[in-house]
Amino acid sequence: MLTRIPQVKDSVTLPERVAEQLRSMIIKGELKPGVQLPTEPELSVALNVSRGTLRAALDRLAYEGVIIRRRGVGTFVPTRSAARQGAAAG
Repeated sequence: MLTRIPQVKDSVTLPERVAEQLRSMIIKGELKPGVQLPTEPELSVALNVSRGTLRAALDRLAYEGVIIRRRGVGTFVPTRSAARQGAAAG
């Protein structure tokens, strides 16, 4: 008789993984301060995730101050001064 093996559930959601990947790219300097990120459709294709998943990840990073989102303009990696201003305003 086979013993039932409990399913392993990963507690990290896909948007959290995507956010961590983007955060890591920023920390490593792969995405430099002041740089505009690709559009949501381009970035979702590049990361192989849905736009909904990408948006959830970007929302999280924006909330944390890791990126700046400007409706109709784009998403940017903040410069140090912009990051400080955002922290002071929040």
